[in-house]
Amino acid sequence: MNNLYNEVVKLKNKIKIAQIILLAVFISLPGTMMLAEESTVDTEFDVLSGELYLEAKIEGSTASFQAEGAYKGEVHYVTNGETLDAKINAQSHSPAQFVAKLQNPFNVDGSKEVYMEMFSGGGSGAAMNASFFQDSDGNVTVQRKDGKILSAQGTADNYSNGWGYLMSMVNEVRSTEDTENKSASVKLQIAGDGEANVDHPDSGYFGNIDQNGDSFVFSIPSFDNPNINVTGYGQFTQEAEAEKNLEMNGISLSGGGSLTISGEFNDGMSQKMEVEAEGNSN
Repeated sequence: MNNLYNEVVKLKNKIKIAQIILLAVFISLPGTMMLAEESTVDTEFDVLSGELYLEAKIEGSTASFQAEGAYKGEVHYVTNGETLDAKINAQSHSPAQFVAKLQNPFNVDGSKEVYMEMFSGGGSGAAMNASFFQDSDGNVTVQRKDGKILSAQGTADNYSNGWGYLMSMVNEVRSTEDTENKSASVKLQIAGDGEANVDHPDSGYFGNIDQNGDSFVFSIPSFDNPNINVTGYGQFTQEAEAEKNLEMNGISLSGGGSLTISGEFNDGMSQKMEVEAEGNSN
């Protein structure tokens, strides 16, 4: 635990220096932070220009957060010795981008894992506010911490590849040995000129994975209001796949399979994203 404490102190000291000097800096941990059993790490940051990289790891689990630009926020990691939980709250001062990744074992024998990845970047600004929890039974919940889960904005001449902003989410259960072998997955990507928000309107969860014997169900529930709100123009893609049963936005594949919805929008878009994907737990 002393090693963990020393690593956190070093990181906080570096961030304090960055805030005082107000110069472009690169902030990183000196190697991977190995968390001890029942460890907690809280990191606050406020950077006017620079990069930040945080990585926490226990056996079988890895969590990371990367930021670039001008931004502030906090990252919270906690472990019970078996899995990692993460809370991320980051907002930009001006152009910025954020990437969060989390990989945890899904079943007892470790043959499958849960993987989450979120990206938000924009020429005018971006934000990420997500919480990821996994209980002792393997059930997983993704919900917002504060504000929108993801948001980004910008115009086509001030970000990347001709877009004003880019945003994506990946949630999947996959083979530990072969990460391309997925039992179920949902992917969302939006690129545009204007503003985009991904959220759930009420205080419940955005996504959930429930284990039930040899099967699990990965669901994004239906809400009265759209989960996705976008202005301006751009491109949208949503993908889902499942081994046993898949339902997405009113389309049902009773024997499993994959679905892709994509298109271009000229004057904004909104969507009530709803997914239920069933796969094999073992």
